[in-house]
Amino acid sequence: MAYWLLVYDGDCPMCRKFIQMIARFDRDKMIDSISFSDFAEKTDKFSYDELEEDIHLIGQKGEVLKKGEAIHKMISILPPLKPFRWMLEGKPGRKFSDLFYFSTKRLRRCMNCPHDKREIRRDR
Repeated sequence: MAYWLLVYDGDCPMCRKFIQMIARFDRDKMIDSISFSDFAEKTDKFSYDELEEDIHLIGQKGEVLKKGEAIHKMISILPPLKPFRWMLEGKPGRKFSDLFYFSTKRLRRCMNCPHDKREIRRDR
């Protein structure tokens, strides 16, 4: 069983491609994935709106990472990305993860993904 669960927008073509990429990189099977609509039916820990708003990476021990934190963690645990881990150290690495996340979120909005109609905010 995987240690992390990645909750994503299953209706978004770009998000599904991202999940396929993660699956290819995840040689050790550390990350399972589920669409937020399926996950919302199985749990009451998160609201549907909360799951719809941002990517969630949930650990077996209950830790919840969202937005750039989730991206940062995935990059740090996926084996093929090990050579790039040094770039994630410190504030610049966190800023890169946040930039990647918010750029992707803006792109989703431009592509008219069905679940991303909200205004893009850079809330930190």
